[in-house]
Amino acid sequence: MANKRKLSVSLGLILALSTTLAACGGNNNNNAAGSASPSGSAPASSAAASGSAAPAKDPVELTFMGPTSWMAGSGVQDMLKAYEAATGNKIKQEVVPDDQYLNVMKTKMSTNDAPDLLFHNKGFNYIPANFLEPITGPILDRIDPTVAAVTTIDGKFYQAPVAPHSFYGVIYNTEVFDKAGIKVPLKTYQEFIAAADKLLAMGVTPLGLAGKSTWTANQPYLVGGAYVFAKNPELAKQISTNKIKPADSPEYLEMIKRYVSLKKYIAKDYLSSDQPIIQKGLLDGTIAMEFYPDVTYGDFEKEDAAKAEKLGYMPFTLGDDYIAATFPPTDEAAMSIPVNAKHKAEANDFINFATQKDNFILLNTKDGTPGSGISPYKDFTVGLNHFQQSMADMIAANDIPAAPFLLGYLDPNFQLGDFNKHVNDMMAGKAPAQALDDWYKDYAKVNKAAKTEGF
Repeated sequence: MANKRKLSVSLGLILALSTTLAACGGNNNNNAAGSASPSGSAPASSAAASGSAAPAKDPVELTFMGPTSWMAGSGVQDMLKAYEAATGNKIKQEVVPDDQYLNVMKTKMSTNDAPDLLFHNKGFNYIPANFLEPITGPILDRIDPTVAAVTTIDGKFYQAPVAPHSFYGVIYNTEVFDKAGIKVPLKTYQEFIAAADKLLAMGVTPLGLAGKSTWTANQPYLVGGAYVFAKNPELAKQISTNKIKPADSPEYLEMIKRYVSLKKYIAKDYLSSDQPIIQKGLLDGTIAMEFYPDVTYGDFEKEDAAKAEKLGYMPFTLGDDYIAATFPPTDEAAMSIPVNAKHKAEANDFINFATQKDNFILLNTKDGTPGSGISPYKDFTVGLNHFQQSMADMIAANDIPAAPFLLGYLDPNFQLGDFNKHVNDMMAGKAPAQALDDWYKDYAKVNKAAKTEGF
């Protein structure tokens, strides 16, 4: 059963409050982002989308390309139908298998066969700005400036988010924590380690990790390591422009060593574990914590709604004096317009239509249930699931700021290379300094080819 108290929070509210808290001295983290204070109520699901798009005088057919798993969503299809009904324009869908999408997209972008609209993960690591047409119109006044900054270069906005933000943090079993006498939040690395030691002594596995999925090991790194760049933004700039290697930064290397120290608290058979195994362990209390995105609450609820309500969600840090509720500024879905699109004006109008409140909610509705998370737009909010509500309550009660996770501080043009490889290499036993150096060699090669500044 879902959390009965339905509150909503927008990223704009979080950031607006930060100014007040900083001025009052209420934020001890010296960070520009502030603590969340949820207000308002979740909007009702709309059966039919509405928008300001007027019927076209001369209807056109727009080509919209996206990966199979995204395009198959009922919300996507309903929103496309709503656009056609409102404008008279038609949408020709180009659906590409997920594992082929990036290659097909790159090929089409370099030819005269580009679609009018692209559906993809936000960020210039996916599509460089020089391949895209700037987006204009009312959306520029509506989008949260911090969100817009991620895909803005030289004052031009290139990629529009079309999904709510989610928090990245730690799922924890509240009953296990109560039994161990652990109070949350755990605001420092030292507090987290002390809690993990208590859990280990109880015979509970402190941390679950679904090692069959190669990306899961990066979660404590991305979330807990954010303090390094939050406290020293210049370091993020230096790494992004090749002025320093990660392994040559004492604070970055120390953060990595702390990350590797968590391996002690993960089950030794984690490489053979998948998410259903970890999920069951969390619900049953044999596993105390897991680093996993908050949007996964529905999976826990489907397995056992009563036990799912006894799970909490909290921020995490590997630092000594900084903690934040982190969110991924580039992981959510976005739409953009190729620079060689045939119907740029109509594609621009489509994006303005899709990002209005009712259309945005419709787009993110699955099987009749609206999506949840932090709205990237200032003029409306969306609902929070139980994990998101748990995090929102905790950061509001403890003056914890909301801020990007580690990679969100790097320059938008910086290419990550194979980030997950060096993470998994460290988990497999490779020395942190060597793993970081291997990552550097990989991303330096990629950035040199991309002609990134400094490479």
